[in-house]
This record gives sequence, C-alpha cells and structure tokens, in this order.
Amino acid sequence: IHVLDELKNGTIVSASYDGTVRLWNLNENASIGMISFYYNSFNNDGKIEYQPYPDFIKVIDDFNYYLAVALSNFSIQIIDLNNSQIVRELNKHQSKINHLEYLGEGILLSVSNDRSIICWNLKNGIILKQIQIDGIFAENEYDQPYLIRKLSPNDLPKRTKSKRF
Repeated sequence: IHVLDELKNGTIVSASYDGTVRLWNLNENASIGMISFYYNSFNNDGKIEYQPYPDFIKVIDDFNYYLAVALSNFSIQIIDLNNSQIVRELNKHQSKINHLEYLGEGILLSVSNDRSIICWNLKNGIILKQIQIDGIFAENEYDQPYLIRKLSPNDLPKRTKSKRF
C-alpha cells in the first residue's frame, strides 16, 4: 500500500503497486471490495506487457461513491464505487501524476512531473484550465520534482454552483 484516502462513511481506500485499489472496513479489519488495474498480457512478439498501476487516488467526496485514480500510464480514471465501473477517463499529462485534489462541484486538479497543473471538469472531461509551470522546482527524497510556487486565485477558473458531475 502506498496511498490512502477515506470515504465519508469511514471506509478506507488504498492503492498498491500490485495494481489494486481496495476498500477497507476498519471495524471488521477486512477488505470489502477491490478494483484491479494490473494484469500481464503478451504482445505480438510474445513478450509480457505490464499494465498501469495506481500512483495516486482521491475520493470525490460530493457523493461518497466516486474515486479518481491516477495511473502509471499518466491517465486518470474516474471510478463509480457502486459498481467498480470506469465512468470517465482523463488524458493529457505526459509524465507521472503526483497529486490529485478534488475542489468540489465536479472540479478536479491534477499535478504532474510534466510541470503542469490541469483543472478538469468531471461532468464532461473537458480541461477548464491548464497551467504550465516554469517556476521553481526542487527535488525530494524520491528524486521527483515538486512545486514550490504558490498559485494565485487568478490561476484557477471561477467556481460555479452545481450538484452532480
């Protein structure tokens, strides 16, 4: 397990390099659900092709049943936890996605090693704003660049009131 988040009802969501996202009931000390992104397949040359694994997860807590999963192939999958189905796939990043932040009202931010911050509209998958950062980056203990520059309120789109995405 390398990343955790929590649903409003206390259920814990974890992601692992084995390609799984699991739901945990801590009262029962048990896994109550699993979504697998990892599987091996063979290409035309008979070589194993490894599939993406989750790098980061974020609960979309407006409704308590959606999960954003940043995968190692630089895509973001929006999962309906009621049925474990992918309801939307977001593609634009060119490198590892280091962080997801849900702002509410169907707005998701993603931050990547490609030095971009993307603001997504989850209702339709459209990019509301993309910011390419040429600011100061530093290296952490994992040799991953992280952003030092603060965003101004003008960097993000204005919030609107909406009920669902």
